[in-house]
Amino acid sequence: MINLAVKTSGISESKADNILRIITENNDVRSVVQAETNTITVTKRDIIEMPEDMVSDDINEITDVEIKATIQSMVFESELSADEVTAILSLYPMWEIDKEYSKLNELYVYNGVLYKVLQTHTSQSTWTPDVAVSLFANVTPAGVIPLWVQPDSTNPFMKGDQVEFEGHIWESKIDTNTWSPKGYPGGWKDLGPK
Repeated sequence: MINLAVKTSGISESKADNILRIITENNDVRSVVQAETNTITVTKRDIIEMPEDMVSDDINEITDVEIKATIQSMVFESELSADEVTAILSLYPMWEIDKEYSKLNELYVYNGVLYKVLQTHTSQSTWTPDVAVSLFANVTPAGVIPLWVQPDSTNPFMKGDQVEFEGHIWESKIDTNTWSPKGYPGGWKDLGPK
């Protein structure tokens, strides 16, 4: 299993032990929470969730430099091997025909691609996730920074989403962002070279 740091905004829910939640604001550490199994942390700031063994031995001594290094160590989609992609996708259930999809944002794999549920429905053979764009949106697994591709209306980039574009890491500054960093620089923050 691949253990990665995951950056979220506002809510972190853990199902495992030995997870640290590092509350950050503008990439500066504000607090560190040792998460227990099945707990949730809610904040108005960003949360970096990672296995405890990814940081220094004493969680009270975690530095901004260490956090920035952890963010930089997140996986780039362009650097994943086929085996690593398969390993990540194996963590999610497969899409099925004639199944009731009743939870919004649940993730499923179809033809080697991860999708989230946009509307509750019962699947049909002609409503596959790659065709039924009103029911499913293509997503990237947590902890993976994707290559920028032109999104459609069902999967725009949201504020805080990160992408790899022309050798740099970019973070969306706005919700429902469908522009490239080159096409609308005001919608993106350049986090520096990959």
